[in-house]
Formats: sequence, structure tokens, C-alpha cells
Amino acid sequence: MEGKESIRVRNENIHNERLVEKKTLKVIAEKYGISCERVRQIVRRVENGRKWKKVYPEFPELISEIEWDKRTYNCLYNDNLTSMRISDFVEYTKHNDIRRIPNLGRITAGEIQSKISNLGYDIEHINKKRGRNG
Repeated sequence: MEGKESIRVRNENIHNERLVEKKTLKVIAEKYGISCERVRQIVRRVENGRKWKKVYPEFPELISEIEWDKRTYNCLYNDNLTSMRISDFVEYTKHNDIRRIPNLGRITAGEIQSKISNLGYDIEHINKKRGRNG
């Protein structure tokens, strides 16, 4: 069985042959011993993977560039926080309780804390209970 790396290389080659070299589905399928439909699927998967990398960079600067769970993203988006720089968001959370956001509970706050902490920011205060007066 081929390793993941060799499959990834093969898929990149198929993508390159189809879109750059403009080879037909049939020619590529015969070369690799797969169906024309499988070639089409591989090309689509490689394209989607490249789009995904553009959307979620390795070192994000904005909250929107982090890969969030759907609920978490929607909570942040609905409160207009996705356009903030991560450093500004951390500062914002020091002065504002984000758990007041509708549908943003303990688990969602934990995901935010985890992902931002993994980027090297100190955000331990986010999941602590606060009194009514702050």
C-alpha cells in the first residue's frame, strides 16, 4: 500500500497534468490506472485543499483566519469580532466577558481559549466566571 506522502505527490501530479498540461481525463486515467471520474475527484480535492490553505494560513493574524467550529465562528461573527487582529481580540477579552455573546457557552469559550493559546497568546482569563459587576 502506498504511503500518504506518495498519494499526495500522485494527486499533485494528476492535478498538474490535468490543469497545467491540459491532458484529457482519459489519458490521465489510463496512465494511473484509475477511472476518469476518479481523476475529476482528485483534481477537485487538490483544488479545494489549495483554497483551504489560502483561507487558513499557518500563522493567522485575524480571528477570521483561524479554523473555528461552526458555532464558534457564528458567535464571533455575530458579535463583529472576526475582523479583529488576534492581539486586539486578546486585549478585548481582558475587558469584556465574551460569554455574554448568545450561544457562546463554556465549551465554545474553551475552544476559543485553546486555539488562541496554541498560537502563543495568554488568554487563560476567558473561561473564568466573573461576577455581575465584572
